[in-house]
Amino acid sequence: MSDDDRRDLQREEHIERLLRQRPRDVSTAPFTAVEARLRRRSSGLLVLVTTATVIAFALVIGSALAERRAASPAVSATPAGSAVTAAATSSSTPSGSPLPSPPSILSDRFGFVWVEEPTGLRIRPESGGSGSTVAALPYGFNQCGCKVSPDGTRLAYWTTRTAPDNIELRILDLAHSAGATTIYAAAPGRRIGAAAWSSDGTGIIFAIEGVNPPGSPVSNPPDTSLLAIDATGGAAQTLDANAGVYVPLGWDRAAGLAAAGISGEGGYMSGYLTVRTRGEPTPQRTAVRDAIYMLSVEVSSDQRYALGVFLEVGRSGGTVRWWRLSDFAAQTPGPQVDSPSGAKWRPGTMEFGWIEGGALQLRDVEGGTMRASGSFPASDYALAAFRQDGSAVVGTGSSGTLVLDISSGRSERIVGSGSIGGAVRLR
Repeated sequence: MSDDDRRDLQREEHIERLLRQRPRDVSTAPFTAVEARLRRRSSGLLVLVTTATVIAFALVIGSALAERRAASPAVSATPAGSAVTAAATSSSTPSGSPLPSPPSILSDRFGFVWVEEPTGLRIRPESGGSGSTVAALPYGFNQCGCKVSPDGTRLAYWTTRTAPDNIELRILDLAHSAGATTIYAAAPGRRIGAAAWSSDGTGIIFAIEGVNPPGSPVSNPPDTSLLAIDATGGAAQTLDANAGVYVPLGWDRAAGLAAAGISGEGGYMSGYLTVRTRGEPTPQRTAVRDAIYMLSVEVSSDQRYALGVFLEVGRSGGTVRWWRLSDFAAQTPGPQVDSPSGAKWRPGTMEFGWIEGGALQLRDVEGGTMRASGSFPASDYALAAFRQDGSAVVGTGSSGTLVLDISSGRSERIVGSGSIGGAVRLR
């Protein structure tokens, strides 16, 4: 040991003896301060060592957990008690169950009368099936020799008895699958005309006509008549006669007023007739100067309004006009449509509809409002009919015959051949 080392050791031993002895006459303040500093240094060193140890331990644990997560599948990271999270994770995978399809908008409660020339009529439900056939006689002014009641549950149609020239008017109950009832039998040699129901479904106005003898020049038929009868049968009342070819339009029975068009050359309406059904008929005839296609004229479900398409030169369609059943002269012009039969009344409302660029448009004739209510898949669709309760509409176009649900805007294809002659309620 060198002299310097020996001196240092002696000095430390001397200081240690002094600390143990601490004589009363020796000031210990410097040594007390030295001791305190030594204690603080020892305590700080202990804190630093402890903190470093904790950090190192945490790093080791974190590294182990990270390695365990990397080695485990993704689902194991979800806590076992978290069923909602686990279900959401598995349902988002391609192998999850597909969402259920929405219910069909087609209903077996409703259907349509299909005119299947030359076989007659077929009543077919919306939802499919072959339906049932009706041996009705054809008639050009209402697409079929038939007319559906305002509530859609009965069908009035013309048919033959034993001989081709013996015709009768029958009522078929659609909702109760009952047989047909004959309410009027025409005299031999008479030919059928169109028919229309009263607003309350308790009566029918209809037309019949005579037949020109063989070899006669082409002209209007002779001996034409407009008649009214109760839907249960009984005696028929003659409302007018020999003014031309009558095409019954509607019968507002509450007001005691019926209306009919008088057809002229080429199927255009040449006159408009109103007649009282209570007391004396007193027919009122109005000449029609504008070109209006007879097939385009129809009445609202309450029989208070009528509409028609007034044709324009050089166009396949024309302008819709509507009027009160009692006042043909007071017409209101409406939209333009692409076909002569392009506008129809929506059942149970004061609205009529038409299709414009594939979109269904509805116009309220009393409220004055107009709104779009769903679209067909292509712009070439034409309006064929409304469902009997007015909740859907049928259109025909390049994608087939579709039913468009007005509230949801969804559409589905329906099966049928020929043209639609009316909407029915089957139950």
